[in-house]
Amino acid sequence: MTYPLLQSCVSAYSRNRISLVKYWLRDKRIIKILKLHDINIKDFVNNYANVIIDLYIKIVKNEKNIDLYHVNQKLINYLKNENISISELFIICNAFKSALIEFAYDLKLINFQFEKEIDQVYIDIFSDLFDKYSQPILNLEKELTKQQNILIEQSKSAVMGEMISMIAHQWRQPLQAVSILAQKLPLTNMMEGKISDELLEQVVDEIVNQLDYMGNTIDDYRDFFLPNKPKELILIQDLIKKSLSFINFMLKTDSISVNICSDENIDIVVNVNEIVQVLINIFKNSKDAFQEYENLNKEINIKYQQLNDTLILEIEDNAGGIQKDVINKVFQRYYSTKSHKNGTGLGLYMSKIIVEKHCNGKISVKNSSKGAIFRIELPL
Repeated sequence: MTYPLLQSCVSAYSRNRISLVKYWLRDKRIIKILKLHDINIKDFVNNYANVIIDLYIKIVKNEKNIDLYHVNQKLINYLKNENISISELFIICNAFKSALIEFAYDLKLINFQFEKEIDQVYIDIFSDLFDKYSQPILNLEKELTKQQNILIEQSKSAVMGEMISMIAHQWRQPLQAVSILAQKLPLTNMMEGKISDELLEQVVDEIVNQLDYMGNTIDDYRDFFLPNKPKELILIQDLIKKSLSFINFMLKTDSISVNICSDENIDIVVNVNEIVQVLINIFKNSKDAFQEYENLNKEINIKYQQLNDTLILEIEDNAGGIQKDVINKVFQRYYSTKSHKNGTGLGLYMSKIIVEKHCNGKISVKNSSKGAIFRIELPL
């Protein structure tokens, strides 16, 4: 859906958002509602008004990757916590539309088509909001959990192609070894006239070892894609090594060395596949960052420690860090810093969901003098 008239003047809304909010709050019914629920006007503007105006501008501009579902969910949670009724919500939303029209009249922008476009954007934003707001909060939480679980599985599927490539690379060496071992027997027989029992046993053992390695690789990747796997007890160093085993060949190809700088034996109970997914996302983020930053000595350093009842895990690279103007956005859904546009913007977003929603932990990122440091805090 396009809005040609609104697009031509949406910058006026963006530049004058403070004036637009003032138009909105002229409606005495809104002030009455806010006072009735003891809502601070500044909080209302920050938590509701500005979010709606930003969303309105994005829809008019036809920007891609507008996360309407989660924006509405945030607004619903805020308003329900303030005990706003659906009739009061209708008054608030209608007053917003009236403010848009009144503001356009004062700027002498309005005509029938212009007002029609304002109505259409109003419907696009608020129809889903009204529908969701009428549902019990329990249903909304279930729906949000369902959406998050779907996204986790989608993000796994997004890396499936890379995983297949990883299997191919990890199998190439053992397949070559098996081929050489298989050729060794007839070559020995031709040159020496016989094959000793000792040589036969040695070759068979080596082939079995290589096949076991290949079988274990398949098991690892199969387990990674199993949904709803229960939590289990695992040493943090084993969890890190398991994560690295999936992408070792990619790191070696790019000459990235990984250093585990801690050796404490710390047990943690987690969904192993999910935390492996988080760590892979972080390692891949560092790998991609090195492609944008020239460094002959590429390193990823991993540190972990127990602090009271919390595991602190830090992953630092020396890839130059994340730009200051975007570092606070890297965990947002669909946001990607990759200039080659191959990023889905889901990896770090899903990592945040897994760590904070599924594990009751925290994940953050900051820059060091060398690069970026991802910090994960998990309860033990």
